[in-house]
Amino acid sequence: MSYAVRWITGGVLLLAAASLLPAEEPPLRQELETLLAVRGKGQGHVEAARAWQRVVRQGPETIPVLLEALDRAEPLAANWIRAAIETVAEKALREKKPLPEKQILAFLQDRRHEPRARRLAWELLARANPPLGQKLIPSFLDDPSVELRREAVSHLIGQIEQKEKAGADKQELVRLYRQALSAARDEDQVKHLADKLRSLGQKVDLARHFGYVLRWKLIGPFDNTAKKGFAVAYPPERELDFQATYPGKVGPVRWIDYTTDEPNGRVDLNKALGKHMGAVGYAATIFYADRAQEVDIRVTSDCAVKFWLNGQLLGSYEVYHAGQRTDQYIGRGRLRPGKNVILVKCCQNEQKEPWAQGWQFRLRVCDRTGTAILSTDRP
Repeated sequence: MSYAVRWITGGVLLLAAASLLPAEEPPLRQELETLLAVRGKGQGHVEAARAWQRVVRQGPETIPVLLEALDRAEPLAANWIRAAIETVAEKALREKKPLPEKQILAFLQDRRHEPRARRLAWELLARANPPLGQKLIPSFLDDPSVELRREAVSHLIGQIEQKEKAGADKQELVRLYRQALSAARDEDQVKHLADKLRSLGQKVDLARHFGYVLRWKLIGPFDNTAKKGFAVAYPPERELDFQATYPGKVGPVRWIDYTTDEPNGRVDLNKALGKHMGAVGYAATIFYADRAQEVDIRVTSDCAVKFWLNGQLLGSYEVYHAGQRTDQYIGRGRLRPGKNVILVKCCQNEQKEPWAQGWQFRLRVCDRTGTAILSTDRP
């Protein structure tokens, strides 16, 4: 066999062998998998620290890959990746290297991506190209990212207030404030806009805007002496018979109708069932849906609470006197078309201090952005 034939044959064998080797891994794949594996109690943190150092030595062209990794990151892992993105971007801007704006913009405009990751993408664009960042803000008014939506509402409020100072027509101001209110999801912005509309002689239904449930069936008190009632499945947890009477803490109890008129949907069990300590109360409502859909059931209470949707336990919090921060507890479930049942268990303990006397809750139904979902029979 001649040398030339041997060379050609050997070259073919080398090419065939090369085709059997694993393909080159995508950039940063191993490092990102290490960061995504971070868990609580220090699990994976040593390895993540090493991987993070390798990631931040990369150039700005890796930012879109890092942003996409946030779509599947748990909270701790997301902190590592966000910090890496910000470090890489800061270094690039300091060294006057351009960010990959086209790819970052494409990530931002794809609303399927993780909302906080898209917010970070917008912040990167706003830093690298301030005019572009400002130009994008009005497009966020209906965005699924609540943080981006807040930027758009704030921007619109500023524009309206400038028009107001310039003496704009009242009807135009009302229209614009209504537009801003319809988009707003954060409580502070909603209240500010409601005040503005009221000052212009408009009525505002905040309970409807947030999706608070106002009409309930209530029953109680059942016994919660020594906090033992939280774990006890009293009859309303086993059956929902609004005609039934049961033994209660201080005598027979039966369901009563109750409608709250408070804008924040507060259900005051002291007012409805009488003032009791060491007590359990139940609230039930029938919620009608026009279609099947995923929903948030968001509850606020300074008492220990459990809540169910169609018999599925969505939240259980044996916490007393934890304040009344809006959307304190969030459970996620699925509405059926037609009739759905929401049940709340609200437990008061036996503390006697004045600040510990509240026996109350509020509940709203909404989507992931906080947009109200209303029962179809709501007036």
